[in-house]
Order: sequence, then structure tokens, then C-alpha cells
Amino acid sequence: VNALSPVWSSHFRTGVEWFNSDGFRWEGDQVFERLVFNDLLFRTQSSLDWREELDKLEFGQTFSLYQAWSEKEAVEYQIGAFGTSLSKARVDTYYISASYRHNLYKDWLYMQVIPELAFLRENEFTGEASITLSFELFFR
Repeated sequence: VNALSPVWSSHFRTGVEWFNSDGFRWEGDQVFERLVFNDLLFRTQSSLDWREELDKLEFGQTFSLYQAWSEKEAVEYQIGAFGTSLSKARVDTYYISASYRHNLYKDWLYMQVIPELAFLRENEFTGEASITLSFELFFR
């Protein structure tokens, strides 16, 4: 994490992989974040992912607000867009979501509920609602 100023920080993550069947893959993320209030974190993330097998670049841009409700509960509000680029770039998906995360037991069992509204190009950007319920177990 790099401090850009007293209130802004940034970090960059990148990775390269090679698989026998798929060839090379490169991905990178650039994140900028800052505290807006004591319990509210703003984050914007730009992502790129290139795969040799498909010879296409996937990209994304998200804007998030993270808010801790208690020591066991947190919410992430997010909007974003994702797209692809073969010969010209185009956005394929816009979305808005709110993710509620709750620590159910000690530091190893979590529940997450994510209602989302997605607007996909393949559906002529008509809104499609979904809700995801997940449980995470961490083994130590």
C-alpha cells in the first residue's frame, strides 16, 4: 500500500500465469482508497485481464463504500461496469449491489448476502435482479 497523500492510498496487484491448455494469462488491478468518515471507506478499482486462449482483454471499473456496522457486521455498497475488447472496447455489464457480511462464529464462519441489479448487453441492458447467499469457512 502506497500513501499518495494524508488521506489517499493506492496499491497495484499484477500476476502472470501459464497453463498447458490455455496458454498465458495476465491480470492487474489498480486500487485507490480513502476514509470518508471514521467508519466509511471509499475504494475505486480498475481491473484488466488478458487471456491468450481467447485473445481478448476484459476490463472493469468499480466504486465501493465499505461500512462497519459492528465488530461482526459490515456492508459494502458497490456500482461498476465490466466489458471486453477484441478490436474495440465495449461495456457488457453495469451493476449495483449491496453486500452484507456477518461473522457468525468466532473468526472462521461468515455469512454473506448480496442483492444485485445487473444490466447486461445481451439482455439489452434490461435490469436483472438477483440475490446471493454464501457461507465462508476459514481453516487455520
